[in-house]
Amino acid sequence: MLLLEFNGFHEHREKHEGFFREVKEQSRYFSELKKASSCGFINYLKEWVSTHIVSCDTLFAEYFFSMKQKGKLEEILSREPENFFSTVHQSNNYI
Repeated sequence: MLLLEFNGFHEHREKHEGFFREVKEQSRYFSELKKASSCGFINYLKEWVSTHIVSCDTLFAEYFFSMKQKGKLEEILSREPENFFSTVHQSNNYI
């Protein structure tokens, strides 16, 4: 997303980071075997994934395909094609 200059990258990344924090926090309840908490956690996971894909990931998909149609995707990727994958790996911006 960052390499493709998606304006919503930072907000999208914050949502993922919040999700990871919540998963980490809720995983403590699993270790304590609190069944009620684990059911709530499973519902949280289901809700987050379904709403995130429908809202946030759809926005990026629309952006991605509009860039492809406009030829901008090829332009961005052609700037340094030999370094594209190493840039993605080193940036740690995997979203």
